Amino acid sequence: MPQLQRIQWIDNAKGLILFFVLLFHAKFPWLIVRFVSSWFMPCFFLISGLLFRMKNDSVKHALLHRAKTLLLPYFALSLLFVFLNPNNYRGDILLAFKTNIWDILMGNSGFMTVSLWFVYVLFEVCIATLCLHRLTLHLSSSARYCIIGVVMAACFAMDALFHNTLLPLKLSDFFIAWFMYLLGYTLQPFGEHANEVPISTLAIFAGIVSILSIILFVFDCPANPVLAELLRIGLILSGSFSMISIVAILTRTICENMIGQSLRYLATNAICFLAVHMWIICLYRLYMPHYNPYAAAVAGLTVSLLLMPLANRFTPWLVGKQRQ
Repeated sequence: MPQLQRIQWIDNAKGLILFFVLLFHAKFPWLIVRFVSSWFMPCFFLISGLLFRMKNDSVKHALLHRAKTLLLPYFALSLLFVFLNPNNYRGDILLAFKTNIWDILMGNSGFMTVSLWFVYVLFEVCIATLCLHRLTLHLSSSARYCIIGVVMAACFAMDALFHNTLLPLKLSDFFIAWFMYLLGYTLQPFGEHANEVPISTLAIFAGIVSILSIILFVFDCPANPVLAELLRIGLILSGSFSMISIVAILTRTICENMIGQSLRYLATNAICFLAVHMWIICLYRLYMPHYNPYAAAVAGLTVSLLLMPLANRFTPWLVGKQRQ
């Protein structure tokens, strides 16, 4: 796969989401964390779909590339943290390891690596999109988008049926993930030309979708499951687009600073950050007599930042990097 030029506002959005993931895992009591956590992972899939590229590579080459950068790190890090999980050495050790390994194979990462489910599902949606892309490659644009629309509608229906059900291969999260990924895939022209949209237009759009997301967040879900699913999808979409538009505005209006550099550093080291910070937070919960979410978040962030350059230098394959 060719090396693509990174898009600054997309990296900033991914980094900001990862930072909120840290706060969520640390169980920050802030209302904004609970608000953002209701849609931040679907937003991550939306952004990933904006970056989907498939040019002249064979299906085999594309599959191997994604296996190396997503599936291999997922299994390697998950197995590593199985051995680093102190709970596995209490009671029946063999049963604990068998259970953890089975969960990893099914996409339900264990206690220490629960945050890595995203990597597993991302591999699934990348491959599904790759197949869909190949099947529709020689069709007209209208026919291609009609087929994508049908697939997205099917994902919506399947998510409504199964998102609260524990399914193998993480399928309970796959459908909404693929829905958002395909949405990003279809919006790639916007992602490539977002910097050409007037800031005033972005600001109006950001204000509308932000207000809508807040209304949907505070609105109680009714007993009607169909309406509840519509409200949930509405919150996911409005919340995702509010973050994307706000980050796009801030990226264009604020000069380069340490915050932007830090967010992009998190974005380019996402797998390492997801794995390490969760491991540190879990250890903090196990061994500290009184859990403090602020201290746990600081510890998780600090250790992650220290280990990222070491992982990139000595074991890049472990965190989805490939040596140039």
